[in-house]
Amino acid sequence: MRRTGPALVRMWWAATAVLLAVGAAAHFDLVTEDRLGPLVATTEVAAGGGGFPGPGTDFDSLPSVRYAGIDVGLLAARVVPDNRTGRPIVIAEIAVRNTSSVQARLLLRMVQLAGPDGELIAADRFDYTDHRSRLVVEPGAVDRGLLVFKLGPGRPPILSDYRLQIGEEGRWPADLPLDGPVPPALYPLPLEVTADEPTDYRGLSITLLDARSALQYRLYRARIGQHLALIEVSISGPSTLVASLDRSAWALLDDDSGRSPIRAVTGERSADGEAVTTVLVFAYDTEASALRLAIGQGEQRRVVAEFEAQAFE
Repeated sequence: MRRTGPALVRMWWAATAVLLAVGAAAHFDLVTEDRLGPLVATTEVAAGGGGFPGPGTDFDSLPSVRYAGIDVGLLAARVVPDNRTGRPIVIAEIAVRNTSSVQARLLLRMVQLAGPDGELIAADRFDYTDHRSRLVVEPGAVDRGLLVFKLGPGRPPILSDYRLQIGEEGRWPADLPLDGPVPPALYPLPLEVTADEPTDYRGLSITLLDARSALQYRLYRARIGQHLALIEVSISGPSTLVASLDRSAWALLDDDSGRSPIRAVTGERSADGEAVTTVLVFAYDTEASALRLAIGQGEQRRVVAEFEAQAFE
């Protein structure tokens, strides 16, 4: 036993490491920070606590906003005017619902307190979470945490003057008031169609179904200075030709350049089997005043539809 003990221990550790590695790869669909959303898991896999917003609390009854695959709801907010630091403290208890199929991480740096004068105050910490710098939520789960903000010396703040600003640096944030209703979302808005007609391309017939300007689509969140164009088309033709039509065939053109789709999401074929719908997701500059959806390259390029965009800086 003395001779085999160390060998058995080494074998046990090796087997455990393999099981952990396999389990992590199977359970977590890890993504990287070049994805457009808060799902920024790295090779470190953190365990979320799981749970529900609170006894008898329905998440859909909370004031909430959506940010690229997660819903952030406000459970409660309060001001602590007097404390040992001599500075007022704002505390916001939030619930986060992960609507995606991958692990979500709401990082502490993604949440700021926005005041009436436009000042942004960084969060000091997360409380009642497994990690004080982030809230980790598994796919389809809801978890909660307590955000603590330390303000400068002065009069205690009025909650109705403050809101949580949620977002990654450089992307359009979502605002969640600490007191009062959540304003209606301004987007998505229809993109005004100025020209469209069924387009023939390599034996396929392509028809525009819908077009909208948006700030987000599933896990994707537009950068500041850009919007997302969500364009739905119907593609009719032999299934083999439809299957050969990949994302690189499409482009969204403005006066200066063209952009390839971020995503091309193909739906099911129609009941008669003659057509399939595809949602094309493009990023475009908010300075653009006119856009054109095109398919193909060079002399084979065909314009499917033209849109008027609301240009602004």
